Amino acid sequence: MIRGDIEEHDVSACASAWEWYSTIRVRELEDIRDVEALHEYWNTLLASTDNAVFSTWEWATCWWKHFGEGRRLRVLVAENGGRAIAIAPLMLSNYKYMRFGKLRKIEFLGSPQSDYNHLILSENQSECTRLFVKHIEGLHDWDHLELRDVLEDSTSARLLCDYSVTSPWRLDKRALPPAPYIILPPTFEGLLSRLRSGMRRHIARLERRLRERYQIDLKTYKDFSSVQEAMDVMFELHQKRRRSISDTPSAFAAPRTREFHSELAAVFAANGWLNLNFLTADDEAIAATYCFDYRGKTYFYQGGFDPRFSRYAVGTLLHLRNIEGSIRRGLREYDFLRGADAYKLSWPVHVRRSLAIGFARRKLLAKVLWVYSEKRRQLGQILRRVDETSLEYSGLPET
Repeated sequence: MIRGDIEEHDVSACASAWEWYSTIRVRELEDIRDVEALHEYWNTLLASTDNAVFSTWEWATCWWKHFGEGRRLRVLVAENGGRAIAIAPLMLSNYKYMRFGKLRKIEFLGSPQSDYNHLILSENQSECTRLFVKHIEGLHDWDHLELRDVLEDSTSARLLCDYSVTSPWRLDKRALPPAPYIILPPTFEGLLSRLRSGMRRHIARLERRLRERYQIDLKTYKDFSSVQEAMDVMFELHQKRRRSISDTPSAFAAPRTREFHSELAAVFAANGWLNLNFLTADDEAIAATYCFDYRGKTYFYQGGFDPRFSRYAVGTLLHLRNIEGSIRRGLREYDFLRGADAYKLSWPVHVRRSLAIGFARRKLLAKVLWVYSEKRRQLGQILRRVDETSLEYSGLPET
């Protein structure tokens, strides 16, 4: 269903000394079939913005197929003269908080699996942001707006915060865990020179020991009979490593999560975006990294390894080979995504900072649960970080 002609606003600007007048209209899409029909427009807009792989039409539609049940689409499209110029990929979700009650939340489509979220803004960025927020203001079926994982230095974050200054809304802005990333040099040798000397020697020694005992190879998903087979091996390695350090479920424990990533991997492979690699010992996969290559960057999403090989830091060895491959393909960044885990910080990284931008609407319950959910998330981050220190991809494992 398309709720057309929801908002219509006049904007004027000056171009080439001529005054031009246009009408920007905001449409709200509630039917996934209407979103699917946006494929060409969606990714065309992305090509002119600074958005990440998590903002692609492929990610959004695949995610909705597997996680959309019980939610309502709220995809807002700004059009100028019938031409799409901006998209706010949103949804309405219902959350239950034990005895506290229910919370109706507008959030980014793809949360919480998406590591970065943004408005897709091509033209008239400030005006489109204002119109999107005004449209949301006019809806009455939500309690809380929560836009998470918006990069602090992004256009979306700046415009949303700028709008809140002159708006009756009081947006809360909260810092989220940083996302470490490596700016890739032109050569692999340049990357090695950035590593701490102790880390270089340690990696070289562990790799030498591993090769003395096993036949070591690097394989990709293309060396398997299918993408699904490769993903199944990655799931198993992730689960093995998780069971070795914690009783809590792994990121891929739920069947629909595995189904989502299996389908996503096949779609990304067809687009040339899948970067799924394995380190093998005597032809047995002992470590895996599940990454995406998109617009000059490698995004490391998840991984795993066989705990029997943890003393060789096989995760670190595989990351090193991944980074080498990204450099040789001419990519600019290797992004470890959100979470400043110890193994990520062992590399020569910079950090990106993300925000959760929220507004609790009138109800005291919404405000209380906003604070409650943030405290619960922070506790989860602390507990996860404790888990991650146990021989995860650290460059300095026990020997």
